[in-house]
Amino acid sequence: MSPFDLDQDAYETTPQPISWFSSHFPTLAYYPRFLSVVVKAGALAKRDQYNAQEWSLSSWQVLRDLEAVGVRVSIEGIQNIAKLESPCLIIGNHMSTLETTVLPGIIRPHRKVSFVVKASLLKVPFFKHVMRSRDPVVVGRTDPRTDLKNMLEGGVDRLKS
Repeated sequence: MSPFDLDQDAYETTPQPISWFSSHFPTLAYYPRFLSVVVKAGALAKRDQYNAQEWSLSSWQVLRDLEAVGVRVSIEGIQNIAKLESPCLIIGNHMSTLETTVLPGIIRPHRKVSFVVKASLLKVPFFKHVMRSRDPVVVGRTDPRTDLKNMLEGGVDRLKS
């Protein structure tokens, strides 16, 4: 169901025609699609039906929607994730929400995934249900000492599981 099968090591966007609207107004073309994915995922999560496979599929849909408005994606080294024999920590440089929305579709077919998220994200309609269903490590970003403690304890718990 996902393009990131165990036997693939790379993924490259397949060139496709982009509509006039998407090429001239990519933001206006993309965000309704993204919102649709979030609303659907949130509704499933609220009914306790947003499992790991659904997460991976919605993450893949976000990637496909980005490609539909002209974003080109090149991913290498997928086998590095697939071949891991122990728990690991993957750190994104957090340049955008791309890590949160696309990485699960790449990693989850191979490994369990969790995130460190700001507590405020657990208050956003629809998205809060998705985030809670994924058992994140939650930080407040107001007390660095407490956040570090939460990350260390939560990170160890998730790596063990």
